[in-house]
Amino acid sequence: MKFRAFKKDTAENLAYSIEENMSRYTDSSFDWSTIEELEVTDFDIPDDLAQKMCECYMTDMYGNFEADGNSFAKYDGKAAIVLFLALQDLKPKDLAQHRLWVSLAHLNLMPYLRKRWNLIDTPNVTPKYIKEHWLNKDKIRNWLKGLFWQVKCTAILRDDNTWDFEYTDFIFSRQNLGNRGIAARPYLIANPKLVKGTLMFLKKYEHDFLSPHFEEKAERCFQILNQEGAKIEYGTWNEEDFVGMLLSHKEELEVILDKKVAKRLREEELAARGIDVEALKQAKKKKSKSKKRKKRKK
Repeated sequence: MKFRAFKKDTAENLAYSIEENMSRYTDSSFDWSTIEELEVTDFDIPDDLAQKMCECYMTDMYGNFEADGNSFAKYDGKAAIVLFLALQDLKPKDLAQHRLWVSLAHLNLMPYLRKRWNLIDTPNVTPKYIKEHWLNKDKIRNWLKGLFWQVKCTAILRDDNTWDFEYTDFIFSRQNLGNRGIAARPYLIANPKLVKGTLMFLKKYEHDFLSPHFEEKAERCFQILNQEGAKIEYGTWNEEDFVGMLLSHKEELEVILDKKVAKRLREEELAARGIDVEALKQAKKKKSKSKKRKKRKK
């Protein structure tokens, strides 16, 4: 069925009218297709896409999604693959349109989004929450565009035109790898060769010198890639180049500690130098509160 989408201006303006539309967002029966006459596009979206994405999750007796431990990452990965396969034939110009993702979120995939980010059906939902998961233009984490691009950057097309999702499964194995890691950094996730090379490196050495404290070391890898990217043009690099560059930081990565341990050791070092650690903490808190106040005023 041909996909029917919001007009471009409507998709843009929804981000500026969240507060006045909160009653619509909190009403699970509201039909967003009624806010204007939709435009018919030249590509198809499966009618049952939301249902197929929902089927990727474990549910309780009431149909609510249940996390695996304290994370949805594993199930998000399965849903992301379903989304990717449904959109894989779209042209780059279509995928780049903000209105595609806003329209999907409010029309075809609203049943999925309401289940996945279910604070929308509680009194605690805020306009910020709606913007992050339904209308996010600046970042790709935490909503549909992020799910799609994490697969797009990790899936490998085989010679028989089927997809190998080995690295996709790996990036979704932990939220701190994908959603809160490399996908939270637009400069990195926009480069498929960088993403694949980084995951090749992490997967290859996960149980070697990247263990223990794998997630802390992976986070440092993402920081290194961002820092080096400010000095190096990555445009001509292939996957092996990124593996080699990260491997050159082996000695630094080997000694990275658990965050809590590292924090305690830093504090002990400061105290040994006669620095009042508690005073530093209080000053940092005060500075953070001041920044938040300034942001609210803006």
